Amino acid sequence: AGAPRPLPVAAQPIDPRTVRCRAMGTGEAYDFAEMLWHTYADSVIVLHRGEVVYEAYWGEGRPERPHICYSVTKSFVGILAATLGAEGALDAQARVPHYLPEMAGGAYADATVRDVMDMRIGVQYSEIYTDPQAEVHDYARAGGMLPRPAGYTGPGCFYDFLPTLRKQGAHNAGFGYKTDNTEVLAWVLRRVSGLSLAELVSQRIWQRIGAEQDAYFMVDAIGTESGGGGLNCALRDLARFGELMRG
Repeated sequence: AGAPRPLPVAAQPIDPRTVRCRAMGTGEAYDFAEMLWHTYADSVIVLHRGEVVYEAYWGEGRPERPHICYSVTKSFVGILAATLGAEGALDAQARVPHYLPEMAGGAYADATVRDVMDMRIGVQYSEIYTDPQAEVHDYARAGGMLPRPAGYTGPGCFYDFLPTLRKQGAHNAGFGYKTDNTEVLAWVLRRVSGLSLAELVSQRIWQRIGAEQDAYFMVDAIGTESGGGGLNCALRDLARFGELMRG
């Protein structure tokens, strides 16, 4: 209910032209400002020891305007899971169906919540966006993030999509970055807490970091938030979250 937490600006900000980097693949040299232009950045902020040393906006970026975070959303879901686990409200060693009986017949039937938290799940799910057959596109259509073709009869929401996933390989055999894992984890968090993901983020994080602006989630057709990539927030508030973790 109070004022936003101050985000102090350093007495000597960084000149981005003095920071050098090279392009992956070609090795072409850029300074930091040129790199941001080449990667179509809308905004960037850099904190050092709690102080802003660089902040800039282009294109659609504005200090007060929420911007989609995409997979940075996963960090919020992971922190919430770790918090509930530390409090004893969530048993990370329990099997996923202990909390989600709906998942008893698919890839997650014998997976632990810890496996999900660590993304060590053997599941047939490709995150290769250039492959039109990759399951990530099925996920996006189910969640309403991609248009559905005429005559579409596939899953209509995240809760319809996730139980359809099938096991591929062993759990806990190795790390595999797959967005569906975070959606499963978000579902577990809702079930354990009895709250929506938005309410969990609000109570546990947003109200406590002194945010300047409201944040919001993309949701599917039944109002379920995208825990894998749907958070939208203003840049300075995202920096506050980063500072929370650094501290």
